Amino acid sequence: MNNSQYKQRLVELERLLSDVIAYFAGWEALTSDDEELVQAMNRYKGFFTPARGAFQQMMMIQAAKAFDRDSRTASFPNLIKAARGNPTDLAPRLSDADFEEIGHESAEIEDVVRRLSILRNQRLAHLDSTVGDHADRTVRYGAFRDLIEAMKRLFNRLSSAFEGRHVAFDNLPSEAKRHIGQVQELVREDLRRARQRMNQLG
Repeated sequence: MNNSQYKQRLVELERLLSDVIAYFAGWEALTSDDEELVQAMNRYKGFFTPARGAFQQMMMIQAAKAFDRDSRTASFPNLIKAARGNPTDLAPRLSDADFEEIGHESAEIEDVVRRLSILRNQRLAHLDSTVGDHADRTVRYGAFRDLIEAMKRLFNRLSSAFEGRHVAFDNLPSEAKRHIGQVQELVREDLRRARQRMNQLG
């Protein structure tokens, strides 16, 4: 993989990771324990329920794609492999110790990546009628949140090593939550007005 190809795949991986972060923020915003807000959203559950499910499915599909080992894909395994194979051109700022740390971090998320791959292959990309243990297809909230943080760290190691560029990724979740929050406030106010009308009637 030459410099131009590596750069292109870095850009593609950044877009992919941005999608994961935005979808996760959207799903998180729609998964509320605020009782009044839940009641307000349930008045429009034909919209909010499938929207929440769509965010959840897309964040998992996109996260699984980021670890696809197909050599044609822009994924962490392929970029790390390329950087290891040609550190002079693709990772001049990474030492052997840095590559060892990347290996350790990759190993730490290996289980959740494996689960995501099973989910994508058996449930999300298509419905497999011969699925295995349900536990192998479970990815918990905390594990997914930690995976996103690990993905951001890995990406910035590769990006910084290649061109000295660090991406914060901070605006994506705040923007998604702000916009969804604005919609949620509208349905909350709608619920309150409905309650006021009920009280006036009786």
